Amino acid sequence: MITKTDLTGLDFHDITQYYDYIIESYINGQFKQAKELYRDFSEPQQRDFGDYLVMYEVCDDLNITELQFIYFLER
Repeated sequence: MITKTDLTGLDFHDITQYYDYIIESYINGQFKQAKELYRDFSEPQQRDFGDYLVMYEVCDDLNITELQFIYFLER
């Protein structure tokens, strides 16, 4: 689970900055890091991240579906 203390330690103001950190890690080829960051989420946080991907159409820019991206992070 990612806590407010974790976010503050990374100089993030909110969880969406952490979401963007995961996405940027993936874009930059830091696949292991992206997976580790995702796995630090609680299950509700993982669902919220999936909602974020859909809401902001993040995966359209990555040429991958949201389900493919989540599957990649979980395996």
